[in-house]
Amino acid sequence: MTASSSHLIAPHGGELVNLIAPSDRINELKTHSREWPSWDLTPRQLCDLELLMSGGFSPLRGFMTRADYDGVCHKMRLASGVLWPMPITLDVTEDFAKRLQPGSTKIALRDAEGVMLAVLHVDEVWLPDRKAEAKSVFNTTSTVHPGVDMWEAASRVRRCRRTTTSAACD
Repeated sequence: MTASSSHLIAPHGGELVNLIAPSDRINELKTHSREWPSWDLTPRQLCDLELLMSGGFSPLRGFMTRADYDGVCHKMRLASGVLWPMPITLDVTEDFAKRLQPGSTKIALRDAEGVMLAVLHVDEVWLPDRKAEAKSVFNTTSTVHPGVDMWEAASRVRRCRRTTTSAACD
């Protein structure tokens, strides 16, 4: 913490993460994004992306790894031990997930109008256990609970994880 920010409360996890690319890199990323598969974000995914990119989800540097996801679901802690109450993951359809190569695929994340907002570097893809996730996070599997209902609606999707910070945003 610098002298000018010493009066501020420390960010959760000790570091404020900023995933927004420098302006000179944004045009380069947008140009290359034409070569990558695209995923149109849902309103919920867009909110998660905005919080990731701006540091609102610090100390996360992207969507959760499987280790972080499991830790959050079972102990409410990231793999690092930092307290975290809910999984932050990117859900995609099974058909889309089958086209991804963990470790080499980049995805252009787009808003509803098709504007590229970020680049996701796919490190992991897995099929979540929605019932176990709902039970651990909400302590119920009843779809009467709005959180469970939302997650059940997405039960046929796979999770992707971003590994690097090359995000773009205008």
